[in-house]
Amino acid sequence: GTAAAPSEWCVNVPRTFLNEGTCKLQASCAPVGPASSVWSAPLTLDAAGRELLWTAGRKRVYQVVGLIPRNGPCGRLSRWRECTSEMACVESELSATDAALLSAALDQESGWLRDVSVPCSRDVPTDAVVASGGVLFQHIHPQEYDVYDFTAWVDRHPGGHYSIEMWAKGDFSITVPGHHQDPEVNVDRWTMGMDSGDIVYVGRSSDVVLFKDLPSSLQDRRVEDVLRSSAENEHFESCGSPGEVASDPALEHRFAYMLVSLDRSKNSDLQVDFRDLKYHRLRAYDMQGAVWVSMALKAKDQLRQRVAWALSQTFVTSVYPKFDDVTEVWMNYYDIFVRNAFGNFKDVLKEVTYSPLMGRYLTYRANKASDSNGRYPDENYAREVLQLFTIGLVPLEPGVNDPTFDNEIIMDLARVFTGFDMQPRRANIEHEESKSNLIDPMTMRATWHDIYPKRTLTGGYIGDSYPLCPDLPALSFLSAGAVYEYLGTKSRGGALELDADSALYAALCGAPAGGTCSHELKRKLVETLQCHGAECEQLAVHIVKVDAAYYEYIPPTCVHLEFGAGKVVSIRGHYFGERTYCQNRELVDGRVACCTEGCTDRHQDYMLREKRA
Repeated sequence: GTAAAPSEWCVNVPRTFLNEGTCKLQASCAPVGPASSVWSAPLTLDAAGRELLWTAGRKRVYQVVGLIPRNGPCGRLSRWRECTSEMACVESELSATDAALLSAALDQESGWLRDVSVPCSRDVPTDAVVASGGVLFQHIHPQEYDVYDFTAWVDRHPGGHYSIEMWAKGDFSITVPGHHQDPEVNVDRWTMGMDSGDIVYVGRSSDVVLFKDLPSSLQDRRVEDVLRSSAENEHFESCGSPGEVASDPALEHRFAYMLVSLDRSKNSDLQVDFRDLKYHRLRAYDMQGAVWVSMALKAKDQLRQRVAWALSQTFVTSVYPKFDDVTEVWMNYYDIFVRNAFGNFKDVLKEVTYSPLMGRYLTYRANKASDSNGRYPDENYAREVLQLFTIGLVPLEPGVNDPTFDNEIIMDLARVFTGFDMQPRRANIEHEESKSNLIDPMTMRATWHDIYPKRTLTGGYIGDSYPLCPDLPALSFLSAGAVYEYLGTKSRGGALELDADSALYAALCGAPAGGTCSHELKRKLVETLQCHGAECEQLAVHIVKVDAAYYEYIPPTCVHLEFGAGKVVSIRGHYFGERTYCQNRELVDGRVACCTEGCTDRHQDYMLREKRA
């Protein structure tokens, strides 16, 4: 957490709930790993951007074309592309109602590729062509022109690289052949590849994504180095690693450390670290036991070590079939129990849940909501949390044999454990073959996380104890305790520019009136402030500009009612299937989205069954 001397390297571990107290703004040293400026560096997913990912990181990132649409565009999220002269499009003969609905929805979007959700009739054909703003658009497969990382799929393909690359073009697009999409013979190779998890979604063609939002497989140091030159670098966020201390050369390095070079060769540093040949005889997978035995026999905090051992026997993971030759990865996991031996059980469960090692072992890493991939979330970890890690199968009360949970509870809890992904690879940690970061707590990807209500064991819903977001007081962004996080100096759309005479400006600037601002990563208001100028007219504030810097307001934890007054529903688009939902009319999007009396929008059957609509 301390500032480093000029011209030195300083750590840049990803900020998590474990280390956020150590994070500081740095300007006097260079980051080891991605700086916050690189996190916000943009990458356009056009042909040039896809080529950059190949030339810089040897990543096979392709735009997908040639997918055959099997379903019509109505009642689901549909994709449309602008017709070109080569396509010879002819406007389809549709009913006036369907044509108007589709045209109006397309008018609300922009660009050559548009995604819309329209409750039109089932009579609209799969290859429909619709006019919008004097331009013709044709309905296409909902994943046509999506961009995916095929690297793992190509590497594991039994036919070798050529079997995939033969379909790739010079603009880094890949054509899915028609015979691989034939439902009559049940050979849909595209769907099989998606289900395997080896084909990773990146974005739509020509979309602009930030480095921090790329899949972890693409957050490569080589790609980062290319993007770094275009990113701001006057300040960056530097965070420490929990429990990590500086090396003492006098103690020598007596434990193996696995290294993976850019050519994917896997090496141990045994031959470098060991001066005494007797240690050189220890194999890499002996190191885990050697460290544990050393602590168990010699540590001064014997009670802590014994409690940690007991906890580790409950929250078990497996060495095999992988990771038997790494050391730091397992020591880092075991440190969860050493650190929390005399603490709160909830903290243990939270750290275990965010552990990338547990995420891979119980298969909830990259677990996605149904909205994201059309499949139900993996239930493995949810079941183990209930059965093995916490309450067990039956209550502890004597004579009570009723089960503590049922399969519906497991299914609800499975939706809680969605959205987890690995942190990007960084320096100064041990890597196994896939070069994944198995040290830092996993991050949460909002687009993968299930947002719908989830029931508790007691019959309520998770979040019932929190206030409703619409009930938060007006101008709460000026209340004592309000938190703001520094975003940097890159321009942010929709930011509220604060006047220099504003009390909020002075609090975030951290300098006397007229002085040079001294920015910090996080500011917390110590008292409620008076609004000034445009601030007094704001219904909600997200980002504010202070001098040349931008801060994000972090609102207090609150919940939204997924189902509001309940009379009306609105279509919400998804790639797979259709959904309808009720939104709280008190919210801005609810007032816009929900239709009025006489609405004919359709609702989902499960809403009626649960009496939620």
